[in-house]
Amino acid sequence: GPTTVPEDVAADIKSIIADGKELWKKSKESQFDDRWTSVTHYYGSTTQNADSVIEEDAGSNRVPGFRDTCYTVIEGWRLEDFGNRIPLTISAIIQPDDTPYTLANAIRDVWNRIPGRDADDDLDLTGVTGKNVIKEEDGVRQFQGFQTEGLVAPAEVIQTFTQVFDLTARHSDGKLVFLDRGDEPVIAVSADHLGCSEGDAPTSRPLEIADLDNRKRPTAVTVNFLAKDARYQRASETYRRNSDIQNGENVAVINFEGVLRRAQARRIAKRRLAEAYRVSQSCYISGLPADYMDVEAGDVLACPMGGQVYYVRAQEVTVGANYLVEVRGVVEQVRAGEDEILSTAGSDLGTDADDEESTTDNSDNDDP
Repeated sequence: GPTTVPEDVAADIKSIIADGKELWKKSKESQFDDRWTSVTHYYGSTTQNADSVIEEDAGSNRVPGFRDTCYTVIEGWRLEDFGNRIPLTISAIIQPDDTPYTLANAIRDVWNRIPGRDADDDLDLTGVTGKNVIKEEDGVRQFQGFQTEGLVAPAEVIQTFTQVFDLTARHSDGKLVFLDRGDEPVIAVSADHLGCSEGDAPTSRPLEIADLDNRKRPTAVTVNFLAKDARYQRASETYRRNSDIQNGENVAVINFEGVLRRAQARRIAKRRLAEAYRVSQSCYISGLPADYMDVEAGDVLACPMGGQVYYVRAQEVTVGANYLVEVRGVVEQVRAGEDEILSTAGSDLGTDADDEESTTDNSDNDDP
């Protein structure tokens, strides 16, 4: 199937695997040529022409060159070894060029697939590393790959990246700014800005804190993905809190049509579950002055009250009468009032050390 790739990144195709069985391998084609008549690769160049096999079937001048798209055409594929059906999973191991390919590269390339958009003009990706999920190796946090089946809007793909790799996004200076969750700057709210009202007297309850219904939070998180350490077959990893299982499990599921190592999938599941248990209170902030009209969902506000500072992640922001700003969100942490206000939101939901718990990664050295 076709895979969108940025120009000059797909340097070579090393192997094709279908349902976990090798179908083709570079320099060892003769070992597999009993399974097909011919295999032709296209590497996503800006000048590649239409494939002759497809043209023979669809008609001359009726087939595009699928430029900027890496794909393979298999002619005469014999399906006896695959249950006489088209395999459920078909993966190509693509070797990139010498330039490391990162999560920021992936977001940029997907964004540029939106007609009329240019990532350089629209996005700020300088704060994206993927550090909450991707372990640094030799100074690089390598993005492993992603696939889509059928027509999928680029915005949906980017939303998936945001969820899986724990990113936040907000508008600033005319650009959409992406950051690793925890690196977003904290907005310090002055005590005399809390509880403004339309009259002269401030509201008596500038912050309203309420406990969340903990019965709805998950007892386990499962991540479905393509496992790099299992020849790119579909796999799943689950992280659970057995101590909270009473009347059956409440499992949250994350479906990711991308490549992860098992350790990365475990980290995603662990972070999502930890986040659910870290957040136990909701917060309503009433009557902020117009100074806070730029606050967006996802921002973190530090609000002093009762000798403590509540760090609130905004989920909904509305502007009411007289431009008073109201914020609804969740309390992520509470610190002593005398402590210095944090400059960034911070995150203790996972570190690179988490990956040390994993078993040996048996993926091929040729793999990206």
